[in-house]
Amino acid sequence: MTLCLLLIPLSGYGANASIALLLLLMFFYGLVSGGDIPLAADMTSKYPATVFAFGNMCASVTGFVAPSIVGIILGDANQELWRWSLIFNTTAAVTFFGGVVFLLFATAERVKFD
Repeated sequence: MTLCLLLIPLSGYGANASIALLLLLMFFYGLVSGGDIPLAADMTSKYPATVFAFGNMCASVTGFVAPSIVGIILGDANQELWRWSLIFNTTAAVTFFGGVVFLLFATAERVKFD
């Protein structure tokens, strides 16, 4: 996913290349459902919905933070390509960081409060 986001600015912002990279990005995003979505049920048998809801709540913060950041970066100059490059590169960095944190700290072992 990160690679697709990094390649969009490098593709020259051609419509076909950008669409292909976004489609590939969404394909890889679909593979997430095998990793973090069933994790809550693996961690606890008593509270899987609560654990999933808490994680989903934390992830939903990006729904209002990301548009605000994009609005600040773009301002009134939404046609400047360097601004869009900054947005895609920032998104790639956040995605990469989240993936590394998940790989380092995620576990399917039962938690103590279960």
